[in-house]
Amino acid sequence: MKYFFTFFSIIFFNIHLFAQDNDIEGCMDVAALNYNDNNNISNPDLCDYPTDCSDNQQLTMIDVSIGNWSSEITWDIMNMDGDIIANSPPLNTFYEDYQIYTTYACINVNETYFFNSYDSYGDGWNDNGSFQLSICNGGVIVANNINIPDYGVVEEFTISSENCDLYGCMDDTACNYDGMALFPSACIYPPIYYDCTGNCINDINGDGICDELDVFGCTDEQVINFDEFATFDDGSCLYDLNCNGNEIQIDIIISTDSYPYETSFTLNDNEGVVWASEDEIFTIDYSAYPFQYCLPIDGCYIFTLYDSYGDGIFSGGGVQVYYEENLVLDNPNFQYNSSITMNCPPGYDCNTAIDIDLGSYQTGNNDYWYIFTADLNGQYDINTCESNCNTVIYIYDYCTGLVVSDYNDGTVYYNDDLCGLQSQVFPLMEEGDSYYIRIKGDCENIDWELNYIGPVQGCTDNTACNFNPIAESDDGSCIYPGDPDCVNGPDLLVMPF
Repeated sequence: MKYFFTFFSIIFFNIHLFAQDNDIEGCMDVAALNYNDNNNISNPDLCDYPTDCSDNQQLTMIDVSIGNWSSEITWDIMNMDGDIIANSPPLNTFYEDYQIYTTYACINVNETYFFNSYDSYGDGWNDNGSFQLSICNGGVIVANNINIPDYGVVEEFTISSENCDLYGCMDDTACNYDGMALFPSACIYPPIYYDCTGNCINDINGDGICDELDVFGCTDEQVINFDEFATFDDGSCLYDLNCNGNEIQIDIIISTDSYPYETSFTLNDNEGVVWASEDEIFTIDYSAYPFQYCLPIDGCYIFTLYDSYGDGIFSGGGVQVYYEENLVLDNPNFQYNSSITMNCPPGYDCNTAIDIDLGSYQTGNNDYWYIFTADLNGQYDINTCESNCNTVIYIYDYCTGLVVSDYNDGTVYYNDDLCGLQSQVFPLMEEGDSYYIRIKGDCENIDWELNYIGPVQGCTDNTACNFNPIAESDDGSCIYPGDPDCVNGPDLLVMPF
């Protein structure tokens, strides 16, 4: 056994030496001065590229920008005879993601060449991979600045002259236009909204920020709606109105979208008094409209925003509502309308819902709201069966954007008259989730209760015909294929609500 081990080690060592003797690391780009076709391990860092070329040749800079999946990317430059005169490292040997690699080659003037880009996988040069060939300090002769598609592209090009003085930008709208140029090279254009000297084309307010780049908003740091990103004050700052001691302040900012005439709002109290109604005032798109009110402190106020088309306020528009300097509504996602209540008593709506646990309760009026957070997964019982009037139970799982009606719109559970004129629901609730409970009836003080029944029971074996995926407790009811009660198709399990 020892002899065999020694023999094996010697054989392995000799093979290793043999492999080393035949591997030659070096430059494998044929455009480099030190290219050697005996090299079989590519190391582009060892390549020595020309800095000057022979007569009738032009030094060409090759920039390759890699996105991701660099292991799929190679390229070469080929002449009309099919000879490769410049090339990338072999596939998956050198390139890394999100890097730029620059090489050089001497290209013959007035001859046709082809830049061939390759992607081994066939999904193109991903994530903005691109290439560019340029001469004469930036004169671009061929470029592909988009995601190169599929297995690659072929770009044909010809260098027209070795005299760099004959190249120049031939676009008279460019900053570096050269009216004497005979051959085109790279043009330089100003950034959008600027001229060639770096000044804004439009800057009416003279703040040094182009009008198209100005961010409109309140620039006063002392007010509640200060916008730290605003560069131009649009007059939307909300200042203190110094309301009387028996009044509250409500502030509203409507920022219109591209369809301002669709927007309107009302501000009324729960007695039906309309304190503000703005409809046809919104006529200018992408503009801020501030509104401020001092209202009696004993009122319960409802702000309702409307969009006549039913697509809400979008495309940079929005609304902010402040109650006593507190932001209570901020750009809600809605269709036809969205509301918020302010200065209203507890239990008035979902915004003022009373936090409760399991137990028995009596409402403060004939339409009362609570919020309950489940401590356990399972089924619950909510009922008004002990009350003495006609009742309805509504259960919602959200508040923001909720449009309340007397029907089951937006509810997750709803019942009217399950136990006589009274109501009862058996909702499934998930631990940690909050639910809004609305109790409504034709009397002021409605008795009701919230109880925990227990975890959902049923068959917990997923191989059974009657497997219940929401069951947490097995009740021994499982039946299996072959049982006459087993069905061939899928069942719909309806839980009592």
